[in-house]
Amino acid sequence: MKRTRLAALAAVLALSAAAHADIMTYEGLGLTAKATIHAPGSFVDGHTIPLGQYLLTYGNKPYTGYCVDVYQFVGDMEATELGLDTLNRPGAFIGEQVAWLYDSYAASVSDGTSAAGLAAAIWELIFETAGNDPDPAAGDFYISGNDAVVDDAADKLADLPERYETGTEFVILHSDTKQDMLVAGVPEPAALILLAIGGTIQLVRRRRR
Repeated sequence: MKRTRLAALAAVLALSAAAHADIMTYEGLGLTAKATIHAPGSFVDGHTIPLGQYLLTYGNKPYTGYCVDVYQFVGDMEATELGLDTLNRPGAFIGEQVAWLYDSYAASVSDGTSAAGLAAAIWELIFETAGNDPDPAAGDFYISGNDAVVDDAADKLADLPERYETGTEFVILHSDTKQDMLVAGVPEPAALILLAIGGTIQLVRRRRR
């Protein structure tokens, strides 16, 4: 019995570790529209690029993600799971505001303009200089060259709350060498551990029988 419990504990610990890191595979772009990005210090500064959805596989599941990193190139990577609070700045709850944008608009994205507008709004929150009001058309970070995307991003930012509590399970897939991605619906490690415990209990019961 002791050996069985040790094996169960080892399985749970192994699953817990795996829940925090896995391989993210970049599968291509979803809905996008092109716009010019102005982000000093970033490789995309001054370049016209597609903005919008990224199609990803993580933990053997498909996801539609949004980029939260303008300083790296997209690609396959071993990702570490981070929380939205890592986007916060002193006095600014950027992670909560990004969650509000996603909860409010991601499900209604239906074309390239709306997808690009959401992506631009998320970047505006994260990369605009602290103290500046969110404005996708002005500031130290902004976009140009596509008025429809600029207007869509501005509309999405118009009613932005300072604080927001989400019920969605968000994860930032982080890498030191590839673009970080925001995805929704990734099971939390605690939930996976509970599933593992439940499966282990069932296995022990069957062995007893």
